[in-house]
Amino acid sequence: MPAETDYGGVVWHGEYFRWLEETRVRALDSLGLNYAKLVEQLQCEFYVVHIDWKYRRPAKLGDVVCIQVAFKRAGIRLLADSRIYRITSRTGEEKELCGEGTISLAIVDKTSRNILRNFPEPLESLAKQIDK
Repeated sequence: MPAETDYGGVVWHGEYFRWLEETRVRALDSLGLNYAKLVEQLQCEFYVVHIDWKYRRPAKLGDVVCIQVAFKRAGIRLLADSRIYRITSRTGEEKELCGEGTISLAIVDKTSRNILRNFPEPLESLAKQIDK
């Protein structure tokens, strides 16, 4: 989209992080964990506490991108290993890596803003599945 790019038609670097957040929310939803319901029912939120990201090549205006995310647990953090690819063929089988990295999320009590030391259910069940 034009709003996502600079004047040269290159995707603005900050846009990648918006895409990654949207992908994390959709990925959790595909695992049966609706983000809005998690916030409401469990009274917790996911705070980004660290991002380690490497840009490999730019995505450009008109490119079709594919975003992959895999979750893993690291102590009391949830890590989202993420990659953004630019699709280079009509079949989608050929792609170029635009960026990759890991986003570290802390689970925080919505009211107190304290970091939770244990994953609440159903996040604990998800973490156990991830750890396998």
